[in-house]
Amino acid sequence: MNMGRKLAGLLAAVALVLAFAGGASADLGTLSAWFPMDDDAETTEVNEAVGDVDGTLSVNTDQRHSEDYVFGTGALSFNGDRMDVPHDSALSFGANSFTISMYLKTTDSAHNMMFKASGSDISYYLYSSGTTFRFAIKDTVMIMTDLSYGWITTGEWVHVACVRNREYVDPETEESAPRLEIWIDGVLRASDPDTRGNIDNTQPFTIYTDYCGLIDDLAFYKSALSQEEIEFVRDNGVGTPIPEPGTMLLAGFGVLALLVARKRR
Repeated sequence: MNMGRKLAGLLAAVALVLAFAGGASADLGTLSAWFPMDDDAETTEVNEAVGDVDGTLSVNTDQRHSEDYVFGTGALSFNGDRMDVPHDSALSFGANSFTISMYLKTTDSAHNMMFKASGSDISYYLYSSGTTFRFAIKDTVMIMTDLSYGWITTGEWVHVACVRNREYVDPETEESAPRLEIWIDGVLRASDPDTRGNIDNTQPFTIYTDYCGLIDDLAFYKSALSQEEIEFVRDNGVGTPIPEPGTMLLAGFGVLALLVARKRR
């Protein structure tokens, strides 16, 4: 009986270790840039944790590390200034799918431009028009495709995911129907057809001058994240591993083994 308990406990431990040691990254291989926003208040550098696309803050002393944050050790506070990131392939998506994920906490109701990856007419933008949150892209024909959603609540942390979903299939017609999507706290709040083409350019990425508030856990993915992936990143942060289906099965065996061991005591 004692040997049975020991064996069950051993199996449980092995299964659980294998399950979580085999976890896959939350990016599913498509995370191209991640700004944890944990940088020290005395520096003007914004560390990028995946590649080599660090950002630089302007010298506005109001724009610094904040101890009001969601993940890590801090967030970045903006008050009418900017962060610039040099042009890099990590922030260039061509005509392909991509996702921008972040936590936002606004401190006023003016909002204005939040950020963009452009100094030209070929670009992607997150901005506001009055009290409306917008996600937009422009291609070489300089025709904007955008969608909007009533502005997120001022003074509260909100998770936002903006997705260019080139692989979306209309469930009714079963035909390809590329679209832009805005997800707020894991819920699809707005979508619109995406008829634009290549949006690559050679301009730097900028978190723009007029945004006032906090940004945390800013990430860029070279894929259209699913609702389940968006929810996981929202709840656990960009740097948290996701157990793969096979490892989840091992975890289930581990829990079962623990239950068997407890019953035998």
